[in-house]
Amino acid sequence: MQSSKIAVIAATLLLAVFVGSQLQLFHLKGGASSGAQGELSNQNAGVSTCTADDQVKITVLANILQNYTNAHDAMKTAFRYHNETSDPELWTAMTIVESKGRSKAVSERGAQGKLQVMPFWKKQPGFEFYSRKYSHLNDSLNFRAAHKIFRRLLAQQKGDKWLAVERYCGVGPAAREYVAKVRNLYERIKWATDQAVLSQRQRTEDSAGA
Repeated sequence: MQSSKIAVIAATLLLAVFVGSQLQLFHLKGGASSGAQGELSNQNAGVSTCTADDQVKITVLANILQNYTNAHDAMKTAFRYHNETSDPELWTAMTIVESKGRSKAVSERGAQGKLQVMPFWKKQPGFEFYSRKYSHLNDSLNFRAAHKIFRRLLAQQKGDKWLAVERYCGVGPAAREYVAKVRNLYERIKWATDQAVLSQRQRTEDSAGA
């Protein structure tokens, strides 16, 4: 039990250092990493609908995801989570904990894709869009299925986000450990995006006053 606690503390410290380094990278480069910035400029249609704050948040999320995948995929994922969810930091954290952002990830229990959706969902009513054998390799469909599942869980848990996250994993000690990992990472990602927005606002004000 003690070794488990030590492992959780160590993981928490590593996450803090990791996300802190992403925020530092954002500051040092004056915004996005070169790869993420290039992809951001390629998403003209999406960018036009985003505020300056939104663009900063998307860029930070993409910088974090880029530690696990290429710049193009990281930016596409960051845009998807921003545009299709109310809590993109949560989905970023879940993606990292679930699969480290790997589309081809398959767990020992058979969960598939970036968000580790179990195959039995392919046969459930309302999941016809996800019914094909290799649907899990399509990140958009995998996310759509995961998001649909999560919304159901959120309704069942009367809007309690963290109970829904726990149920997404299952029940028991493994699920409790899972929600602790997601929550720790989520809080640090949320801090990083909030701080980056504040920093960018200050840079804008300083530039305007110069």
